[in-house]
Amino acid sequence: MTTRFYLLRHAETATPALFHGAESDIHLSDHGHSQAVAVASYIQALKPALLVSSPMLRARQTAAPIAKACGLTPRIENDLHERKVGSLQGSPSRPETGLWPDTLARWIAGDTAHAPDTSESWDQVHERAMRVLNRLASETHNGPIALVAHGLLLKVALLTISGDGPSGWKAFGPILNTAVFQVEHASGNWKLIAKPDTPLSRPGGGP
Repeated sequence: MTTRFYLLRHAETATPALFHGAESDIHLSDHGHSQAVAVASYIQALKPALLVSSPMLRARQTAAPIAKACGLTPRIENDLHERKVGSLQGSPSRPETGLWPDTLARWIAGDTAHAPDTSESWDQVHERAMRVLNRLASETHNGPIALVAHGLLLKVALLTISGDGPSGWKAFGPILNTAVFQVEHASGNWKLIAKPDTPLSRPGGGP
């Protein structure tokens, strides 16, 4: 059985220039709400049989117009929450030096268990993201699955699915708001089908 997934990052938050991990249940900006309405029309045309969402407000607010357009009730999956970022919460999201660049460098070098202070490691995010995706892929649905989650979690999952792993972080590029990636699961194997063209997203930002 082949299952198609459309993996979608939530729309823009009210303060997109700051880190918002699992510690922050921030809402969408006005632009973010417009993005969510626009991407709902795109997802509607894909005719998903199931809509899945992170429990966090920014994901649920993105999923709401999709649910309305598609006539679906979102399934909330608690393990799809954003990465716990610890002391980075509320700090600028694109620092040139410091805790996040150091963490990312260590992940890229293969130290995927690294997790400073109360944050999550690559391994921890990977484990919970792929657990949800594999469980969903084992279910039977009469159509594709649309899934709304977070930039870092989706990037970890997509780099796992593509086979690139953390070493491919920079080459893969950012996960922009409302970006939709197509992946497939068949016979126990995952495949990245397509990266998105994201006219709905503002330039900049994204893991």
